[in-house]
Amino acid sequence: MSRPRPQGELAHYAYIYPGGVHVYSAGESIIEGAGYPHEGRNEGDEDVVLMVTYVIPEGQPLAETDLANCDH
Repeated sequence: MSRPRPQGELAHYAYIYPGGVHVYSAGESIIEGAGYPHEGRNEGDEDVVLMVTYVIPEGQPLAETDLANCDH
């Protein structure tokens, strides 16, 4: 079985970028830090395929969806 290849573009929204957004193309790397709100969106017509590795404490959720629990 072959692995899927990265494809598409991911719009990554976070205050750390000038203008609040950076668009990543297939094959580019992204490291998301903890402690700041951020969101990734597919705003194009092509599917986005990501290769993801999560490094989190055991038992913690992969994402925090309640912004009240995030650092501001």
